[in-house]
Amino acid sequence: MKVNSLIYVSVLLAILYWASFQLGYFWATQDFEQGTGGVEIEVERRTPTFEEGYQFLFPIAKEDFLFFSSPYGMRVSPILGVERKHTGVDICGVWRSQVVAVADGTIIEHWPPPDGYFKGHPVHGGYVIIEHENGFQTHYSHMSWTRVRTGQQVKAGQAIGRIGRTGRATGNHLHFEVRLHNVPMNPLLYIPNPLEIDYRDYEH
Repeated sequence: MKVNSLIYVSVLLAILYWASFQLGYFWATQDFEQGTGGVEIEVERRTPTFEEGYQFLFPIAKEDFLFFSSPYGMRVSPILGVERKHTGVDICGVWRSQVVAVADGTIIEHWPPPDGYFKGHPVHGGYVIIEHENGFQTHYSHMSWTRVRTGQQVKAGQAIGRIGRTGRATGNHLHFEVRLHNVPMNPLLYIPNPLEIDYRDYEH
């Protein structure tokens, strides 16, 4: 009986894993076909496309990725219970999975996670913002541990923290945002398929 139950749970988890990945990239495809996911920006600030070769790394390693728990776009907030725009994607990973910078850049904001001394960001908890070239920023929220400082230069693939559930979060995950000239964009347009990650791009 126990063996059958384990097989059933394993198959169910595999189906959920596959479905979350497919749905995540379906949402990205819909927004890509609409240009910028419904966000109107000036022509000179238009979103670079995959065909133009602009793409970030995935923010956690392949073996740590579990599923996307929440997409970019309108949703009912699990905290507030009202419909509002979710300005990033929520990435579920193994507890305390290492989070990396998705591209070269500069740390422009850093909130260490609450630990009895630091209070952390009231919403994002352990929180890091990296400024990149061409008007891009990436935001990393709810981390349980960080290893950067404001003003620090970081390289693509460099570890900046670990996944957690600090701040206003209902579970263990990384809230990840991509902003172009401070306009939130759909991150799935810029990060690769998490099942096809090249480990050589990541710090170990």
